[in-house]
Amino acid sequence: MKQLFDFTRAVNRGEFWTVQIVAVLLQFMLLSFIQPGVGPGGAVVIVIAMLALLIIALANLVCRIRDTGNNVLWVLACFIPYIGLIAWIVFGCLETKKVK
Repeated sequence: MKQLFDFTRAVNRGEFWTVQIVAVLLQFMLLSFIQPGVGPGGAVVIVIAMLALLIIALANLVCRIRDTGNNVLWVLACFIPYIGLIAWIVFGCLETKKVK
């Protein structure tokens, strides 16, 4: 579990896509629980869980960008609407550069 929040690990393509798909599915499930009758305590738990999933997905993306041999600042491009989704997919599909 601690490994998911690590921004310095190595991530191959399979692990990247597995973590990303699971994080997105869990976020959709959490969003479906938000209803007017949830109450403030339940909403706080949902927001904390969503933030944890966002940090996991971001750490996974940073590690993948680093493994492709690109600068980590490319993660900022992933926050641009429309272009960010394309950049996210491209970095997920690029091959890992072998470090000598």
